[in-house]
Amino acid sequence: MVSWAARFNGEAAVIHNCVGVTRAIEHVGSTALGIESKDVVDVLVGVSPAAHEAAVADLSRGGFALERTRITAEGERHTWLSRLVDAQRVTVVDLVEAEGRNGTGGRRSATRCDVTRRSERSTWPSSVRSPASLTTGASTPPANDH
Repeated sequence: MVSWAARFNGEAAVIHNCVGVTRAIEHVGSTALGIESKDVVDVLVGVSPAAHEAAVADLSRGGFALERTRITAEGERHTWLSRLVDAQRVTVVDLVEAEGRNGTGGRRSATRCDVTRRSERSTWPSSVRSPASLTTGASTPPANDH
């Protein structure tokens, strides 16, 4: 079976090909932690506020279905998209603004993982970090084979 980390790396590559430059592409949720979970990879993608709408359109053209967009209490957009394979949801993308509209760094309290917590993860051993070619300094905990 393919590991969660390998599935994330594949999805991150697809997302990167759709969107191009992002602030971060991170593996989040239960599969990132290697705990019992649904067979769905959750991915957090951070983009600048100016790039949010274009990123939604690019991901939609790349095969991701728009589920919904909401405005957070901080005034930032948070969009959920998913990718289906054989009518089964295999990936959920949380597209968030990686910097606040007022330049405060943006708080994404609605997401399960916050891009700003990367500094905490920088102390993790290199063996648990994502390949730099697919992320922008983000990291992922070890994944169990599934």
